[in-house]
Amino acid sequence: MKNIIKLNILFIMLFVSVQACSAATCPTDDEVKAKMRSFQMQAIKNMNNNNASSSDALKLLEEQEKYSKNMFYGCVEYFKTAANPDCSRFSTLSTGYMLLGNSEKGNAKTQLDILINRLNNKCPNETNTLELLMK
Repeated sequence: MKNIIKLNILFIMLFVSVQACSAATCPTDDEVKAKMRSFQMQAIKNMNNNNASSSDALKLLEEQEKYSKNMFYGCVEYFKTAANPDCSRFSTLSTGYMLLGNSEKGNAKTQLDILINRLNNKCPNETNTLELLMK
């Protein structure tokens, strides 16, 4: 009996931590703006640094591209797994989609179509806006 209770508590803790992690992978608008400002400030700092090299700029650009890609796929995962997703995070999903390279947009559209069909009743305005962006 004790083992069953321990197992249930472990399962509940695991479920809660997975939900918390999935929410953390799709940043809010304010978090995205702060991160983008951080990238801008780093770029300005590099331009003002006499010792800055083109490799520093490329590293920063790669970091920004990686952040954008992770933001999109993190938000896709968030909307797939969240029991009661926050519809305001669709704007982050949309931003992440728009920042993807053209080679990645085909696969991304397929994933977004699935999300739109799944969440159209919960977030109708947001899904309609996303559909317009995808065209």
